[in-house]
Parts: sequence; C-alpha cells; structure tokens
Amino acid sequence: MAKCYKPALWDKMQNCFKDYNDHMIHFVIRFDGNLDEKALYKAIDKLFVTYPILRCRFVESPFRTRWEELPYDESVLSVVEDEDDEIIQKFLCRPIDEYNEIQIRFMLLRQGEKDTLCMLLNHMVCDGNSSKQMLKTLSGYYNRITGGEEFEVEESMGNRNYEKIYDSLTLEDDIKANTRMNYSSGNEERQGFRFSDDEKHDEGRLVTGKLKRDDFYALKEYCKNNGFTLNDAIMAGFIKAMHKVSGISKPIDLDCIVDLRRFLKDKSQIGFTNCVSTTQLNVGNVESFDLREVISLVHDKMEERKNDLPGLSGLALLRINFGLFPHRLSRYLIKKNYHNPLVAVSNIGIVPYECVDFCGVKTVDMYITGSIKRNPYIQLALTTFMDEITFSIALYGTNEDFEKAQETIDELVNSLVLLSK
Repeated sequence: MAKCYKPALWDKMQNCFKDYNDHMIHFVIRFDGNLDEKALYKAIDKLFVTYPILRCRFVESPFRTRWEELPYDESVLSVVEDEDDEIIQKFLCRPIDEYNEIQIRFMLLRQGEKDTLCMLLNHMVCDGNSSKQMLKTLSGYYNRITGGEEFEVEESMGNRNYEKIYDSLTLEDDIKANTRMNYSSGNEERQGFRFSDDEKHDEGRLVTGKLKRDDFYALKEYCKNNGFTLNDAIMAGFIKAMHKVSGISKPIDLDCIVDLRRFLKDKSQIGFTNCVSTTQLNVGNVESFDLREVISLVHDKMEERKNDLPGLSGLALLRINFGLFPHRLSRYLIKKNYHNPLVAVSNIGIVPYECVDFCGVKTVDMYITGSIKRNPYIQLALTTFMDEITFSIALYGTNEDFEKAQETIDELVNSLVLLSK
C-alpha cells in the first residue's frame, strides 16, 4: 500500500489558486561546463528519499485530501541537446498534473560545453525558501556522488505545519493575529496589467530582465544613504512602471509575499513546506509622482506593516475553513469569497552560490520565477544571485502581452539605474 502524507493548509490553498495561475515554481541554472548526468540521476533519486512529498500525487475526495507516494519514474529527468533556448520556455510552461504525476520535473539542456539545468516544481509542496534548501540538498548529494562517496539518506521534511509560528507570538499578538481580517483598500474599480483584447491567452511565457552587478551596488548604496530598503525601491519602481506601461490611472493594490518564518525564534521549527502569506500595499494614485516620492510612501507604509504582524491577517479564517468543512466545500468557499489581487510582487531572495555549486562546474547564472499568471493577474518575481537581480514576469498571453511585460521590466530596471546616478 502506498505511503500517504497529510497536506498542510497552504498545500490546499495553492491548489485553489490554479484558476489564477499554474501554481508552479520555475528554475533556470546555467553552467559553464557539463554536469555528470548519471550522478544527477542518482542525486535526484536520493532527493526523493529526503523529501518524499516530491514523489507523491495529490488525491482529493469530497471530504479530505492526501499526498500519496508514486513509484520512482526515471523520466523525471530528461537530457536534451538543442542550441535553441526556446526549449526552456516550452519545458517550464507545461505545468505538472498534481493528480497523476510526481511534483517535480527536471531538464538538462546541453549546448556543447555548456549545460542549463531547468526545474519545474509544484508550489503546493513548498515555497521559495524551502526550494532553495532543496537545491542545496540536491547539489550536496551530487557532489558527494561525483566524489565517489557511498551513502544512504533518510527522510528529512521536518514539520510542515505553519502553525508553529503562533508559538513564538506573545499572547496579545496571538489574539490579534487570530481576530484580524485582511488588509484591503476597498477599491472596487481595480486596475492591473492591461492584457490585449485577444480572447486567447493560452500561451505561457517567462519574461525576464536583469539589474547588473554595478547597478545593484549603486542602488544598495543609494537606499542605505537615504534610509530606504531595496524592497522599498523595487516596489515603488514596479508601481511606477505599471502606471506608465499599462496606463493605469487609479491606485494599485500591490499584493506582497511575506515569509512567515520571520515570526519564528528558531527557523528549524518549520521544515520543507509553504510558510508564506501576503500583505497588501496601496500608496494611492502616484501616477504623477516622482519615483523618490513613491519610494518614501512605500517605505512609510511598509514600516507600518512591519509593526503590525504582516501576513497573519486572515489566516484564522483559512484555518477555520479548511478545519471545519469538507474539502470541496472549503475550496468552493475560498473561490467564492477570496478576491485574488490583480498585481503582486514576490522577492524570492538571495540564492547563495553553495545552493547551486555542482562539483566545480562553474555556475554562471540562475533565477527562480513565480507562478505563470492568467489574465487579468500579474506578478513580478525577483531573485538575487551573485549580486545581480533577475526580475521576471510569467504570464499566459499573446505576443503583445509578452512585449508589454518586457517593457514593464525594462522600465523598472531603467528607473532603478537612473535613481542612483
């Protein structure tokens, strides 16, 4: 009989999001050299032992859900020789069927003496923070295998229940977190990314842009000297870019991803799981404002949020919903009552080199993107690697939509570069 695991709250919540996005996390790691594909197969095999939820399928009935283990499938890794990078888009934009497949997929793209490792991971099993730990585990196993070491590994998912965060709160904060509703601007006439009028928005694509190392250093210095954070500048720049490129004339509700591990005294209390939530930011109609003014507004708003349990608002309702009602009724109530924000930003954070250090094969670039959004939703994701930021917008749309997404990222990057000049 197959082994089963209990889904955590955010596993189920991500499953509800599939109407809005593909609920996948996408990884691209570029090397100056070739990986040992046999060693990579073995490392992936051991990764499934450490995080068995990766080799499960999601099973749901009217009343409950479970993760159910599947047999190991060697097709989880495909090795492809092709000079066209377009194959990366095709691989990453074909979502995993969580009901019938294991929850992660790999492709090793070989272009002569250079390899690119692409990974597609179901967001239901973990968030960006845990996925970076998974990368470190995978590269660590690969390095031990290529070094000739014989070893066995054990399951090490840890505690997947996010409710541990409440153990670190004071009684006053615990009561506040369990009684507060979500932040909301109450803006009924929401505006977001202006998708094309074409009715077909079926093709998925990842659009990216970079803030180069020297510009990254200059921006950090500017923010430090003016009492702002990098996040303040980036969110303000994104808001301004959305106003300019999409012609938005009303305030933007910006949904900001929050890592709930910030409330833990001991980060090891939470294992391989989703431990994120969101808080909303609205600084009013800043279409005519200077970027520096918008940064100041964002900074003041975020300082208010930092002192007011960001990300915990509304989680009490989710706990009640999934705890009391049958699964399908819970999902229906979420879809009926949850108003998914049109515009979001997710800072996946810094990826240390050690997470993608594969036995001396030089890693020259890497980035992680968020889910591919469906019309009318959009999300900016950013990853920092070797002091360069990769911005990405993943969306289902038309060529016109992809060009507008690229223009939005370019406008953001250019504004951040000019800011520190």
